[in-house]
Amino acid sequence: MRRIREIRKIAIIFLGIAFFFTNCHLSWYVKRSESAEVSLPKRDVTLCLVSNLRYQSPLSTNQMLPFDPWEEMPSDFTYKVQAPYFTTLDPEFLTFLKERLKNRRNLVIKTQIFGIPEAEIQSKYFDLLKSPKSLARYEVLAKLKKTKPILSDVLKLYADIVDESTEMLYGREDPFSHEITGCDSYLYVSKYRTRQESYNDVLHFITFGILPEFRYQNHTYDLILRPSKRSGIETNSYVIGYRRLSTLLFFPTFGLFDSVSTFDKEYQFSEESEEIFLDAVSETLERSL
Repeated sequence: MRRIREIRKIAIIFLGIAFFFTNCHLSWYVKRSESAEVSLPKRDVTLCLVSNLRYQSPLSTNQMLPFDPWEEMPSDFTYKVQAPYFTTLDPEFLTFLKERLKNRRNLVIKTQIFGIPEAEIQSKYFDLLKSPKSLARYEVLAKLKKTKPILSDVLKLYADIVDESTEMLYGREDPFSHEITGCDSYLYVSKYRTRQESYNDVLHFITFGILPEFRYQNHTYDLILRPSKRSGIETNSYVIGYRRLSTLLFFPTFGLFDSVSTFDKEYQFSEESEEIFLDAVSETLERSL
C-alpha cells in the first residue's frame, strides 16, 4: 500500500513537471515577402487565376504521368519551372480559394488537371464530369464502378472539383503554356511547401528546460504570373510561419500571451496560413483589378 502511494506521488510530480514545461513557452507568427509582389497588369484585362491539379491515382503514391516533373522536365515544355509548382492542391483549399475570390472584377477562376493519360482521351470520362449532374451521368459512372473500379475511384477525387470551366490536359501538354479562351493573362497558385526545424532541443532536455528550445515552421505559397502569348514568367513567394521558444526560465504563460498558442498542431496552422495567404492575394488583386 505504501509503495502504491509512493508511485502515485512520483506520477503526480512528473505530470506536474510535464504540465509546467508545456506551458512555459512564447509563440508568434511571422510574415515575409510582403513587399515583393507580383506586378499584375494595370490595364483593363481579364486575369485568370489558375490552379494546376496533377492527375494521380488514389491507390498508389506514384504519379500516373508520362513523365516525372519532380526529376526531369520535358524538353518541349515552354516554361521550365521548379518542381514545387507542380504540387497538387488540396481540394478543400481550392474550394476555399474560389469562394474567397469569386467576386473580384476582371478575375476568372480556372482549374487545370494536367497529366491525364492520353488513353483517356477517347473514353470521354473526364469530359463527362464537366457535364451537369443528371440521371444519364449517374448511370454511366455507376456502370464504370463495376467495369473499371480504379478509374472510378480516380473520378471520385475530382467529382467535387471539376465543373464546366475546368481545363483537361492530356499527356505531355504543358499547363504553363496552355491557352485558355477569354484569358488575357494568367496567375498560377501553388500549394504551400512546409519546412520545420527545431534547435537546441538536446541541451534543452539535458538542462531540464533551463536552456531555451527554439522551433519554427514555414509554409511557402507561390504565385506565378504569365502574360498571354509571351515568353517569361514572374514569380513571388509568400512565406508564413510561426516561431516557438520554450524555457523553464519563463513563468508559465498558459497561452495567455501567445499569439499562436492555439495553432501548435500542424493541421490547424495550415488552415491559419491559408487564411493569411488568401488575404495577401486579395489585397494584391484589389490594388490591380
